[in-house]
Amino acid sequence: MKICFYVSRNATRLKKFLNYCQKSNNEILSHIKSIVTDNPEDNELKEICNQLSIEYIYLNNSKFDKKNLMSSDYICDLLDSKEIDYLLIYCDAILKGKLIEAYRNKIINFHPSLLPAHAGLMAIDQALNSGTFLLGNSAHFVDEGIDTGPVIMQSIVHNSEFNNYDDVLDLQIYMIAQIIMWLKDSRINLDNGRVIVKDASYQIGTYVPNLEIKSL
Repeated sequence: MKICFYVSRNATRLKKFLNYCQKSNNEILSHIKSIVTDNPEDNELKEICNQLSIEYIYLNNSKFDKKNLMSSDYICDLLDSKEIDYLLIYCDAILKGKLIEAYRNKIINFHPSLLPAHAGLMAIDQALNSGTFLLGNSAHFVDEGIDTGPVIMQSIVHNSEFNNYDDVLDLQIYMIAQIIMWLKDSRINLDNGRVIVKDASYQIGTYVPNLEIKSL
């Protein structure tokens, strides 16, 4: 199985995930073949990729007249050429066009809210301002909408435990690892638009479905 990441800005969660995996020599790393970033100044990510023998690709989408569509077309052609199975994203671009269709249920986004609540930008701030008791993250397949695709996994934290954004966002690190392992074992399936992880536990906890990996 081959995985590519497409990231924007500082890609902090991806960097933490890669560093944790590197320390534990985790098998998960063997599935990550390429990382695409549209941040021209992310030398830290480039160095991490070099250390882990992961292909680092800079996407200069500032040259595109239609950023979202042309970035999506570029990514689609890239995935095809490298025979990538899944694309995991932390990007600013709204993916469109042939990429969505060609890789339907193969693109996974990590969003910092308990979808369908608080879709779009500034999701943690939206949740805090709404007065909700629960904050969290959702990993979901990407479709034509904004944060509207089928949810695969969520992580939950009570607002009383919130001190800073990392208290919520760092929960995504284990979500990345767990989802990659489920993908490897072909356990993530869709049934009438709803994601079911085969043989997973859906008991209410910090992660739903529950984590099966014990460490990174």
